[in-house]
Amino acid sequence: MKCPQHNCLTSLLTLNYPGASLVAEGRPHARKREELRRDLIRRALRLFKSMIAAATVGAVLFVYPAVAAVKIVVMGHRVHQDTATTGSGGDVTTDWRKANDADVEWITLGNDPLRERLFREVSLGETAVNVGFVLNAWATPKIAKLFTPLNDYLAKAPIADFADISPSMLKTMTFEGKIYAVPYRHATQGLHYNESFLKERGIDHPPRTVEELINDAKRLTYVRPDRTNLSGLVLGAYTHQIALLRAMGGAFITPELKFGGPDKAIAAYYQTIRDLFTAGVLPKAMPTFDQNSPLEWMSQGRTAMVIYPMARNAQMNDPKLSKHAGQVKVTVVPAAAGSGLAVAPAIFEFWAAAIPANAKNKDLAWSFIRHLSAPDSTVREALNGNGPVRASAYKDPRLRQKLTYAEEEQKAFFNGEAAIPAFDNTAKAAEIWKENFEAAMLGFMSPSDAAADLRRRVSALLP
Repeated sequence: MKCPQHNCLTSLLTLNYPGASLVAEGRPHARKREELRRDLIRRALRLFKSMIAAATVGAVLFVYPAVAAVKIVVMGHRVHQDTATTGSGGDVTTDWRKANDADVEWITLGNDPLRERLFREVSLGETAVNVGFVLNAWATPKIAKLFTPLNDYLAKAPIADFADISPSMLKTMTFEGKIYAVPYRHATQGLHYNESFLKERGIDHPPRTVEELINDAKRLTYVRPDRTNLSGLVLGAYTHQIALLRAMGGAFITPELKFGGPDKAIAAYYQTIRDLFTAGVLPKAMPTFDQNSPLEWMSQGRTAMVIYPMARNAQMNDPKLSKHAGQVKVTVVPAAAGSGLAVAPAIFEFWAAAIPANAKNKDLAWSFIRHLSAPDSTVREALNGNGPVRASAYKDPRLRQKLTYAEEEQKAFFNGEAAIPAFDNTAKAAEIWKENFEAAMLGFMSPSDAAADLRRRVSALLP
């Protein structure tokens, strides 16, 4: 039975109404057909009403997902999202989202794309980004002006136990007395060593002075029983190289933006690097190394010691990634003998959370930063793999149970500062450091000439 306008209903009734087939065949007389037609219409209306009623009940019973009243956009590296939301510490943002009836949209990028995208956003007339994560090397006076000073927020709604957060990190994010970002995550350099290799060479403890470190590195440069050519020490990025300079009593650029000198201290350091490279203690491939190379060499069992962020010790002992899982320990980089220091001045890099000056809903953004920075949040984020920026976090039993190196990192944490303080020419200074370090190491310049050239070129960049 065909009905151009009501095909579905007519077809349904044709199948279910006993007399309907008579209509289709056209055999009943006209009166009978009229009765059947009206009966079909009545049944169709009843069926239609029942379908409407059922749909209405279904709509009432169906529970739609709750939609948060507001949303904030957070831009950073993937590690910021992961440490805030994933791991044994749980999702730290859950309570905040419930309390504020808010959702968090994460935009995560690699370091270079993040810098480019974030700085483009904060340079616009207005941005949808509420919170941006800034690396310490990016924090210059010029960049700071693109973000919101936080002093008033700290006065109105202070972060709990704010003095517990690293003063050195906060100082880096402070310009003309105004704090522009709150530290969230750090990576502090430590000395990782393969305990089994030390034992093979009759060394029963990690280096206690930087002089011991250098002597041990020489002893640990040998051909192992499995014919592996072991290098005693590996340095990758400039941050690792400057960490050793600091341990030897030298400095590159001070927090006050002065050249660290004196030249003879840097020249002595360059001479040590040249000697270690010539002797094969530092691998011949080191000029090609990047910041991931020490991790790879330690995991592959090609070096006995590396200066590298302490938090990476977990990867060095991961059976899926390392040939020497369980054998790699980490301690602080030791200070020079006679320096009077138990621990060398440490080198760290860190991330901090900031509010763009052109952002909307800054109060909510501050509430989010304040929550992430609370003492318990800091510990939970550390359980998720974050480098805690609070001194008290290292005393928390939850963290001490998980991190075997918590006590060592705490020692370094209290003595830490950036490898190069942030200023408008930080990137250029880092590049000059790399050039002169390699020139001295490879013998293209004498250590004294390399040190003098470093002072001349870098001093011209300093404000």
